[in-house]
Amino acid sequence: MKLVQYIGPFQSGEQLTIPTQTGYSYVQIGIQIPFRQPISLVTDGPLPIDMEINGVGYRINDSCILEFDELNEISIDITFMRDLPWETIIDVMYDAQSD
Repeated sequence: MKLVQYIGPFQSGEQLTIPTQTGYSYVQIGIQIPFRQPISLVTDGPLPIDMEINGVGYRINDSCILEFDELNEISIDITFMRDLPWETIIDVMYDAQSD
């Protein structure tokens, strides 16, 4: 298994395309913001999303972590929906594709 890491800051509207690795698939994504301020109470609608991963919106939880396991993706596109600080860390693990 191999790891590629990306470190912030990331700007709202920025897109991060993690390149396809020939013969490999992405098996895990971990995103953390170690010094994030607590999420404020939102009462006038749904919680805003922090990012879209392959077109699906996600919000980083109260513990400042968003993690996906047991994936089998050949490409990953992340679009940031708000500014994320310099301490943002994105770890992507990939492994040889299984048939």
